[in-house]
Amino acid sequence: HTDGIQQVTRLVQQIRPIPIIANGGIETFPDVQRVQQETGASAIMSSEGLLETPQVFLRDTSLLTARQRLEEQFQVTRDYLRWAAVYPPVPGVLGSDGGSFMVVKSHLFKFLHRYWTEQPELRNE
Repeated sequence: HTDGIQQVTRLVQQIRPIPIIANGGIETFPDVQRVQQETGASAIMSSEGLLETPQVFLRDTSLLTARQRLEEQFQVTRDYLRWAAVYPPVPGVLGSDGGSFMVVKSHLFKFLHRYWTEQPELRNE
């Protein structure tokens, strides 16, 4: 899959040097590094993975303990809530029935979902 992307990226760059942004399947820092190396893309993009691991472009978090990951995700969640209070989503996003609240709620769910799924023993701590 990445061989074809790499070939297309090189071909496009030869014809017209434009930024190429790779997207899809970016969930960890090693994913970022691998896709960058394999495709030669100018930039890497993430959406779902970035919500689950906002620091995905900063460092590899796989070496953290479960407790460290929990604390880090809680800090991300607290920071997000502070920002959401200062800069709330646009009213009416996702419909009129609590749309703005639903945006914040869905982001919070993404921040913590994978962690709770992978470390169920800490749900009760």
